[in-house]
Amino acid sequence: MENTGSKSNVEISDETISAIIREAVTGTEGVAAVAGGQSVIKGFIGKKNKGISFTREEDKIDVNISIIVYYGYKITETAEMVQKKAAEAIETMTGLVCGSVNVDVTDVAVKEKNESSEGEK
Repeated sequence: MENTGSKSNVEISDETISAIIREAVTGTEGVAAVAGGQSVIKGFIGKKNKGISFTREEDKIDVNISIIVYYGYKITETAEMVQKKAAEAIETMTGLVCGSVNVDVTDVAVKEKNESSEGEK
């Protein structure tokens, strides 16, 4: 069988990349929500992913994320973990190189009383 030299092409939509980033961010301890997001409900992805923006150039992506951090968590440590998790998720799931992940903490949220810590009953 002869190889004609044609390559298959796989395109990853912006919505898919936003969903990957959102899942990585909202799964980070200390993050209450992506700022400006449509819902805090896990698994809900709206068409407009406010709070997440990025630019792609060939196989490189630069990301900007706005988050709300829970009161009591160290903001710098939480933001650094968001950077790490977002970059890992992008690179693992898309094969793109993550150039930068910029995190903007826009607010602090207080957990409601029914959102108790693991040790509390």
